[in-house]
Order: sequence, then structure tokens, then C-alpha cells
Amino acid sequence: MAGADAGGDPALRALRADADFDTYWTWHEKQEFARNHQARYRDHLTLAA
Repeated sequence: MAGADAGGDPALRALRADADFDTYWTWHEKQEFARNHQARYRDHLTLAA
């Protein structure tokens, strides 16, 4: 894979350098959960008591 040793995504490197990575990662995980879980299973919930 060409460029695999280049150090990854420059935007993520900048976030780490600015110490905003933790804030970004929290946001990223929430967005990923919404996209991958909530959107798929929103209409398929069965509640049990």
C-alpha cells in the first residue's frame, strides 16, 4: 500500500496536536452510533416488560 507509512490522516494528526482529539473522538463515536445502530434499528424495536 503506497504511502501507508506517511503517518495517517493529516486532520487527525492536527487534532491530536491541538489536544482536541478527545472531544472529536467523543463526537465521532456518537455520530457512528447514530449512523450504524439507531438508523438501522429505529423501526424494529420490541419492548418487553
